Amino acid sequence: MRNGWAAGCVVMAVIGILFIAISPFFFRYSITKEAAHTGYVTAVEKNEFLGNNNYLIYFKTDASSSQEDMYCVQERNRNLVDVLKEKQKKKELVTVSYVGVIGIGRDLCELDEIVKVEENK
Repeated sequence: MRNGWAAGCVVMAVIGILFIAISPFFFRYSITKEAAHTGYVTAVEKNEFLGNNNYLIYFKTDASSSQEDMYCVQERNRNLVDVLKEKQKKKELVTVSYVGVIGIGRDLCELDEIVKVEENK
């Protein structure tokens, strides 16, 4: 009786681990909002965590402000990352358009995701 119980626990543990390991590949997400933010890119950082290699974008409304917001850009949107890095180097005022997302999964952003950058003059 004891061996059967132990084997059952092992099987359940293996099933649980497999579910946790593969579930991020199947999760969906939905857009919850669309908005824009004007300010300065202060940093662009690659975020490598459990197979997600997205970029974190640090952003301030005013360059002298202590408040900093964080956004995300998906790894596959490399051209947008390059534009943001260039704007950071030049310390240019930009407007980023972003969407809020709900969901967790491979290559999904956990933060509001930047989808467009516009130069301000």
